[in-house]
Amino acid sequence: MENENSEIVGLLLEKGADANAKNCDVFRRCNYLFFNVIERYSNLPPKNDRRLKMIRLLLEMGKADVNATLAEDGSSPLHYAVEKKHNIQIVKELVEHGANVNGKDVYQQTPLYDAASKEIAQYLLQQGADPTIKNGSGETPLEHAKYLMNLGRKNNYDALKFLEDTP
Repeated sequence: MENENSEIVGLLLEKGADANAKNCDVFRRCNYLFFNVIERYSNLPPKNDRRLKMIRLLLEMGKADVNATLAEDGSSPLHYAVEKKHNIQIVKELVEHGANVNGKDVYQQTPLYDAASKEIAQYLLQQGADPTIKNGSGETPLEHAKYLMNLGRKNNYDALKFLEDTP
């Protein structure tokens, strides 16, 4: 079924379908379809190669806008992707297709603030993410990670330790 979906999406893109189209719910909240794909495929097991197939299809054939932002919070697809520890391949695909590693959301936070793993944080830094950019509260990514740890959110512990050890 999943393979058939990729084939259908490929056919639609070949015929001119817009990979940057929006879909809206009953409350007229609209998201770019690409965000929905990133969110859905981010939840699949990391060893599942279908995770990347649809994303690559939209990036390469559909020219999906990797720097599009959501109106509600200004998040980009990269902001979404870095939130899951096992998404390093998705993060790499987005960056390789031009995602801005220093793009800010409405809270003035870059994707580095949400890095869920050391591997993701390290990759973002290698690609030019600036660890000194302060968010709207005046915190750096390291200070923000410590704040979250104090609140009991331990999902980014290894990223925090890595940022602490980075000069």
